Amino acid sequence: MLAPISESELQIMHFLWSEMEEGRLQQSFADILEHTQGLENKVWKKQTVNTFLCRLRQKGFIDVIPTMRYSLYQPIVTRTEYLNQFLESILPDGKKNWRYGRLILGLLKENPNAREKNSLLKIAEHL
Repeated sequence: MLAPISESELQIMHFLWSEMEEGRLQQSFADILEHTQGLENKVWKKQTVNTFLCRLRQKGFIDVIPTMRYSLYQPIVTRTEYLNQFLESILPDGKKNWRYGRLILGLLKENPNAREKNSLLKIAEHL
């Protein structure tokens, strides 16, 4: 079972997953920091990003590959694995079946911005 992650950690994971889907398996700290600077008018300091990356590593979501000059970050947990576990955690016991899971995943594909847990909870409540 995966450990829960914060919204900020999830934003970093979405970036890593998107890059992985584009064929870029590993990202440098500079790449991640650059990505975070454009998020919702937030300005994350280097130490903040480093803290989130350390937490993601401790929780088993990413691997750190050291190189001669810097470290590279690579997701261990796939987006699908995370979404499957997340959906299991938000669906009421009586509704834990693939029909509802497929419906929510379909909604996510149609609206990739519906990534926040509260949005998904609202969707699940209406099922």
